[in-house]
Amino acid sequence: MSSRIYSVNPNSVITDQADADSDKGPAIIAFVVGITLFSMGLPLLIIGSTSTGEDKLAMLIPGAVMFGIGAFVTVVAAIGMGFGKRATTSEQDPASKNWWEGQSE
Repeated sequence: MSSRIYSVNPNSVITDQADADSDKGPAIIAFVVGITLFSMGLPLLIIGSTSTGEDKLAMLIPGAVMFGIGAFVTVVAAIGMGFGKRATTSEQDPASKNWWEGQSE
């Protein structure tokens, strides 16, 4: 039997961070929609909670719904855009570990 050595050559290799993170369009749109819902629901919620009479529930319920959905969409979109990843980028790079050892006193 003869032994053969096979090598695998991938067709596409991601070499740049920008190539991996280039699909942020839907997250940005969701972030803008969430902020819009949040900012439209907040005045309705405030005015609905301070008003008296029939119009109280007419402003309070839509305000609470828009405020809640807007806050949820904004937080999820912010996580999707990578706001939580920026603090841990140094932990992912083994070369930047123990950065203080190279500093002179």
